Amino acid sequence: MPVFLERMARYACGMAAQKAGKVGYLNLLLHITPDCDCVPCSDAPIVPEIGILTSTDPVTLDRSSLDLVNRQQGLAGSLLSAHHRPGEHTFGEAWPRTGRLGPGTTDSRLEYL
Repeated sequence: MPVFLERMARYACGMAAQKAGKVGYLNLLLHITPDCDCVPCSDAPIVPEIGILTSTDPVTLDRSSLDLVNRQQGLAGSLLSAHHRPGEHTFGEAWPRTGRLGPGTTDSRLEYL
């Protein structure tokens, strides 16, 4: 994980610790592209839209989001060069260190509404 991203995660953990029990998290699994949404331009979506996830635990939320993305069939015509079949790890190289920062747990249970 790049130093910038790790530091950003640490600062977010510090902020959330100050507001324990009062913070909720949202992940919008819509128009998922290969690059960060901070990049000024990106490619076509790499998987179909999934929906909106919420949690009070950011690690559980990200883990669940990653699992849902990896279950999708990759879309042809995007920059996704491999891992098109459901169950393959479309994203994954950046995620494993997140849980070690201490903001939550990887245990989760999805509820569909």
